[in-house]
Amino acid sequence: MWKYRTCSPWRDLPDELGSFRTAHKQLIRWAVDGTREEILAAPIDQCSGADSPSRAPTGSGAEALA
Repeated sequence: MWKYRTCSPWRDLPDELGSFRTAHKQLIRWAVDGTREEILAAPIDQCSGADSPSRAPTGSGAEALA
């Protein structure tokens, strides 16, 4: 989320968020397996009261939603 919020280059990722290379690789993995869309859609679903099974966490990275 930091990357999208700040529009900063990956190399400017704050140290407390870890290596920019690791963060970028994880984002790519999440984009490929659909986790990124689930993470970005979760706040919208919560605000709208949606309780759709299609938004249930699946795949690697889903633990981050718990």
